[in-house]
Amino acid sequence: MELLIVNDSEIMYRGLKTILELEKDIKLVAHATNKNEAIDKAINGNPSVILLALDSDNSNLNLCNELHTVKPSIKVLVLSSSEKSEQAIEFLKLGASSIIEKEVAARDLINAIRLVARGQTFMPSTVTNSLKKQVVGGSIDYKDLTLREVEILQGIASGFSNKEIAHNYQIGETTVKTHLRHILKKLDVTNRTSAVLYAYENKWIKINKRNQ
Repeated sequence: MELLIVNDSEIMYRGLKTILELEKDIKLVAHATNKNEAIDKAINGNPSVILLALDSDNSNLNLCNELHTVKPSIKVLVLSSSEKSEQAIEFLKLGASSIIEKEVAARDLINAIRLVARGQTFMPSTVTNSLKKQVVGGSIDYKDLTLREVEILQGIASGFSNKEIAHNYQIGETTVKTHLRHILKKLDVTNRTSAVLYAYENKWIKINKRNQ
């Protein structure tokens, strides 16, 4: 995978670069230190994943918003200094694939980059714990979604890839992708993370945290 690091601290960038260059499947193709550089390299360089690690969470949030506006399909992993679930959810709403704390272990960071590159969705524990408290049982109106489409959303929320979801429900991977396109269209969202958040907020799915 090709990785773009957006970071305005030379010391932190050198540390990230040293860690990531040891991984054969991760190719560091670009480095940006500010918003304009990041947007230009995201559009023209077309990296697989952007690691957004600016010093300020507000700067990360603003850039995440702009990246999502100019390129909604982009995969963004945010390194955040905040443990607040509200801010983490805001990042996800703006198109980030995941948020992890800056103090994360190197191995966890590498695993997170790989998961995001594969298109998988996962949430930090602060978010899952907050959302878990909001989930209730009972009769639920799923709008225009079919029960199968809700099951697909549950699989995505649990961190499964399209291939794994296909295996779990004994359907083809192409069928899973078709369901996902229908889900995005019905919910009027642009990516799977936004679809999962929509489902959480409407209490359609439960949180089953997968063992990574």
